[in-house]
Amino acid sequence: MNKFGDRHFFVTYDVLDPLTIMLKTFMTHLAGALGIEITGADPVRQISTFLGSASALIVLDNAETFEEASTSSALGDIPPAIAEMANIPGIILILTSHSRRSAPDVLWITKDVLPLDSSSAQEAFFQIYCPASHECAEGGIANLL
Repeated sequence: MNKFGDRHFFVTYDVLDPLTIMLKTFMTHLAGALGIEITGADPVRQISTFLGSASALIVLDNAETFEEASTSSALGDIPPAIAEMANIPGIILILTSHSRRSAPDVLWITKDVLPLDSSSAQEAFFQIYCPASHECAEGGIANLL
């Protein structure tokens, strides 16, 4: 992570509806996580320009949300946008997904990740969500993991 400094981004897509997601929704959500505002008609170019300024690590979590989008335009527009970002020198793009679909024109390395046991899941949760306290585990978080 030190290699990327403060340019590491975790973008979760599980809050978006796969039935209605479109390229604009996808890009606006990504831009928000990057801390930039989309201004203009070409959000892919604007985000690509921002990303091209320095190395960055980007994780697109719950990628099945847009990989299996119901709108035909999203299925046609989002994969090329991902491919453009993935091919920017210095950008490491990671997609987490429950499916095996991914953007074409990108050399993907696919890794299967086994589920964590309960104790390891709690440990990972508290490392990611520092404000949460371990006392919360007794009150319900443990039951969710």
